[in-house]
Amino acid sequence: MEKPYVITKVSWLTNTPGMEDQREKIIQDHYFLAKFLQDNALLKRNLMSAIEDITDDFEVSSDDLTEDGLAMMKAGYEKWLGKVDNGMSPEDVTLLEKALKKVRGG
Repeated sequence: MEKPYVITKVSWLTNTPGMEDQREKIIQDHYFLAKFLQDNALLKRNLMSAIEDITDDFEVSSDDLTEDGLAMMKAGYEKWLGKVDNGMSPEDVTLLEKALKKVRGG
């Protein structure tokens, strides 16, 4: 079995020099990712119930994800994140939906 690993953590970004003024965006990005994972039953447990739950300590690890969740993250997370970093709204989860459809054989 694979050793658990952290996929993304808020403080990795909020503590990065030059990113300090991006705090609100970083929190939003993590919120919409977590919301997508929760809404699609890709987590073993809910990670948050509101955007206020997303602090520097917030993270998504391989241990938090179901098998489909981990496969979806491997298939679509980097693409989605790249688009979000280039100005796409984090609310636009189309790329994550496409990856999930592939994973679930749709």
